[in-house]
Amino acid sequence: TSAHACRAIAPIEAVRVSWPRRRESTENAPPIAELRELTLTGPRPMYDGEVSRFANSPQLATLRVLKASGLDAAELGRLAESPHLKNLRTLCLTSNGVGTAGVLSLTKAATLTSLETLDLTGPGYFEAYYDNPLIDLAGMEALADWQGLKSVRSLSLSGSDVRTEGLRRLLQSPHVAGLKSLSLRSGRLDGAAMAEFTNANTKLKLES
Repeated sequence: TSAHACRAIAPIEAVRVSWPRRRESTENAPPIAELRELTLTGPRPMYDGEVSRFANSPQLATLRVLKASGLDAAELGRLAESPHLKNLRTLCLTSNGVGTAGVLSLTKAATLTSLETLDLTGPGYFEAYYDNPLIDLAGMEALADWQGLKSVRSLSLSGSDVRTEGLRRLLQSPHVAGLKSLSLRSGRLDGAAMAEFTNANTKLKLES
C-alpha cells in the first residue's frame, strides 16, 4: 500500500499523541513495527479499561521509550502488568503523582527488566486530585530493593518526599552501582542529608 511505501522511505520511529478516547478504538490496528518512541499526552484516561487495553497492545513490544502523562497509581499498576515491556529502555512518568503505590506496582513488573532511564518526577506537593502523589520512605525502600534498579543509569525522583532516610536506603542499595545520574530536586532534603553520599554503596559512581 501507499502507506507502507511511505513508511519504508520515512519510518515512523516516534509518535506523540493524546490518550485515545472511548470512541477511538485501536483494537484492530496493526503495530507499527518501526515505532520506538511513544509519548501519550493530555488528561488522564477517562474510562475503565483504557489503560488495560493499552497494556495488552503488542505495539508496546516495539518501544524503547515510553512517556505518559495522567496515570495514577492504579493505572500504572495495570500498565506494569503488560507482557510487552521487555524492550523498554526509557520510562518517563513526569508529574503523574503515582506516589509510593505506583512505585510498588512498578517494582513488581515481570517484564520491565531493561530500563536504563526512569523518570518519576512528582508534583512536589500534595493535592486532592491524587490520593497520595508523593513517593515516600516506603517507595524509596521498594526502589532500593528492586532488582530492576541494576540496569538503571538515570533516575529522577524530583518532587518526591525523599528525606534523609529515603536517600540513605537508596544510596546503600546493592542494586544502585550502575547509576550515573540521580535527580532529587525538591526532595525535602537538607544539607545534613548530603552526608549520606559518603556512606553510599562503594561501587556507586555518580556523574551528575
